[in-house]
Amino acid sequence: MKKNLLAGIYLILGLGHVASAQTTPTYEYFKIKESLIKSRNSALLGYTTLPLEGESQLGAYYQGGDLRSPYDAKSTQGINFSTSRYQRLNDWTFFGSFNFQTNKDSEVGLTAHTNPYRDNPYQLIDSLSADWKKQRYALQLQIATPAFANDRMNAGLNIRYNMLTGARQKDPRPLDNSSNLDLSPSITYKIDNQNILGLTGHYAFYKEDLNIETVGTSRQFNLYRLLGAGEYQNSAPYILTSGYLRSNEGHAFGGAIDYVRRSETKQWTVNFDYRKGHEDVIDGSIYIQQAGRHNFAQYQAASYLDWKRSNLAHQIGLKWMLKDMDNREYHQVQNPDSKQYETVYSSIMSTMLRTHTTLSYLLSRKKSKGHIDWWLNAAATYHSLDNRYANPKNKQIIDKINIVISYDKNYVLQQKQGWSFQVKSAFDFLVDDDFLYVDKAYSTNFVANEVFVPMHDYNSVNTWTNAAHIKYNLKPFGKKGNQVYLKASGSISHAMKDSGIIQKGDNRYFTQLSIGINTF
Repeated sequence: MKKNLLAGIYLILGLGHVASAQTTPTYEYFKIKESLIKSRNSALLGYTTLPLEGESQLGAYYQGGDLRSPYDAKSTQGINFSTSRYQRLNDWTFFGSFNFQTNKDSEVGLTAHTNPYRDNPYQLIDSLSADWKKQRYALQLQIATPAFANDRMNAGLNIRYNMLTGARQKDPRPLDNSSNLDLSPSITYKIDNQNILGLTGHYAFYKEDLNIETVGTSRQFNLYRLLGAGEYQNSAPYILTSGYLRSNEGHAFGGAIDYVRRSETKQWTVNFDYRKGHEDVIDGSIYIQQAGRHNFAQYQAASYLDWKRSNLAHQIGLKWMLKDMDNREYHQVQNPDSKQYETVYSSIMSTMLRTHTTLSYLLSRKKSKGHIDWWLNAAATYHSLDNRYANPKNKQIIDKINIVISYDKNYVLQQKQGWSFQVKSAFDFLVDDDFLYVDKAYSTNFVANEVFVPMHDYNSVNTWTNAAHIKYNLKPFGKKGNQVYLKASGSISHAMKDSGIIQKGDNRYFTQLSIGINTF
């Protein structure tokens, strides 16, 4: 077992080789087409036809434009590196990936968090904007065992670890470190040659430590402790003179069921997934104060039908997700003798409901030599947000539809050189929205005016996004025929109408240049 774990880590570096007489998919097409890898059940990897190559890529990117939320940077520039590979060794199946990203965000507004877009509403902001430096790490390892129990069962393990760190370069100076560990053990049972049943367990752990410091000693800062839906603690700022400590710790548990029916030309997969968890938010280090508890239950279902006719392959997919959240506030007083904070009462004061439903279709054409000539992908998503506060009765409801169409084309030249391109267009348009915020005469309503209302304007605006990339594969080299490639990609989003702070014609653009290698 130890040898196989080391082999899995070895694969992350993109090394190793396996021969196969089967027609194998290219790596990029495999990630889009193979429905079995869309499940967290790693034991299903044993039933897939794997791509021969692994991929490593180094890129530099830039993002800018006026179509941005109150928390977005005016511009972002950075470097990213990624490497990943699927591999089968002695009937064991592995997948390994590593991603690293470092960037500098210019003029980030308000937030004290490296990632302010999490659903947990208990966050900290101030009234200033400043530059941030951020780094992200992501590591994933999947293992599927050889078949056992008369070749009817496989076991699997999916490990994901993500770390995010960021620091602001101006007083007040947040240093924010967060990590997330996700473990999913799984098992499959082959009922017969056409039917497979899978079971998966989920456990996730989240930890975030936020330390806000000030270098200067002659200035005070306003710190706003958010409660959700535009509300903040005491409807007044906390006066920050030296520092502030906050930590988040969360746990989630769940499980999933997979069913797969396969034949020579067809495959049908069904997945049902459930997770339930909570996250506690704590202020201070010696005298602990409960800032809030975020609870959630998430339900997911997905189904994919694949079939082939001649040199064409089809896939229809249907995905659904519902995430039901509530947030408990604690009203506490400090004991004058022990100095410890004691809870007077607690209550659920805000709720949030997110739903997503996606219908997708993938059509691809294979050439006579087994190479994928092109593929066309189309998807329509209905996504909804219902965000409410109990008293006052603030609410934010947004229903939108997103339609995406993309086309990929491969050209193979002499000596296995070649190039490929993708064009993609997406429309995101508002179906319905309902917004209410109750102003308070005794407060400046800072959070509503600077975050809640502008964020609603940003999320409800109609947008049109166009993206493209072009990739050139150089001549293979070495005994294994590894290939270096060059890739340029970009996208631009436009606001299609006025929406509060967003003006029609505002845009957000992204460009990246990359060099990579496919290893065989």
